[in-house]
Amino acid sequence: MVNLEDLREIQRKERKSDELVDIDDDFYIMIGRRISELESEAKRETNQEAKLIIMDEINSIRKVAEGIFERRIGKILRMAPLHLKGLNVETDNMVSDEEAIFRDVCKNLKEGREAVLSSIISSNSDELKEEKDENGEQSENTKENFNKSQRSFRVARVLENFPEFIATDHRIYNLNAEDVVCLPKKDIEILVDKGVLEKLEVD
Repeated sequence: MVNLEDLREIQRKERKSDELVDIDDDFYIMIGRRISELESEAKRETNQEAKLIIMDEINSIRKVAEGIFERRIGKILRMAPLHLKGLNVETDNMVSDEEAIFRDVCKNLKEGREAVLSSIISSNSDELKEEKDENGEQSENTKENFNKSQRSFRVARVLENFPEFIATDHRIYNLNAEDVVCLPKKDIEILVDKGVLEKLEVD
């Protein structure tokens, strides 16, 4: 039977670890059962003070359980881009419901990525076909589009490590302190404001 102190101990472990803590597969089910038992106990209780104590325990269990889930789901969501890159992701410590969420996120992320990149590739191919001049060479418009694309990126120095993320160009980046990186202008501005990057001027 799960109790409040057990939950608080699991929450402490989840906060301290970057990895998922090993929990029983019926962990969330047991929490639901415990809450149901306490609610039944509260209904039978005739002493108002004792009833308030039980209700307070129910609220505390819900709050801690939600904190555990949010912490765990945050770790799980960070695994999805790694899985799509073909890296080995350990799912043993996920309970069945969490693994189902993980699979759905990976599926949606993969489909979304393919749809966006397919659209970009198709669009670029059409533009290149249309912008060939009569000699089969790229026209001035194509060169201008390329120059605009170059101007949409900026160079910066990484001031501190930053976890893996998907930038506005739909690519996955992992920033390490002292690296010099080239990122989309919008992402550069956001990370500069956060103190993660320092813009570099390039001639």
